[in-house]
Amino acid sequence: MTDELRWVSQGFDPKVATYEKYDVNGYRFHTEKHQNTRPNAKTVNTGVFTGGQNEDEYYGRLQNIYEVKFDKGAHPLTLVVFKCHWFDPVVGLKSTPSIGLVEVRPSTTYSGSDVFVVSNQATQVYYLP
Repeated sequence: MTDELRWVSQGFDPKVATYEKYDVNGYRFHTEKHQNTRPNAKTVNTGVFTGGQNEDEYYGRLQNIYEVKFDKGAHPLTLVVFKCHWFDPVVGLKSTPSIGLVEVRPSTTYSGSDVFVVSNQATQVYYLP
């Protein structure tokens, strides 16, 4: 077992930092709560995409940003995760790969319990009405 895996297995610091916005992968993400406090915003940065297993694609909106620290070892490890409202990847999506278009039905909700994604696995998307 690696040292890093041993440290992670001992749990994270119960003091978890939260953020309203976070820069990763060349994008600036905002939580929906933060976005709603910007009345005349020129950008909307709450859309999230991540690829899943079996070529599933997940689209959603960013709800919360958490920074978790594993500090039981010699070198502290930090992990930033996004909690998202995911749209149903089966009935909530329609894809047209030839033109790169994905239609999302925002009234659908993913029925699974895994609502988190590691921040560096997220890509930003924009939803048009």
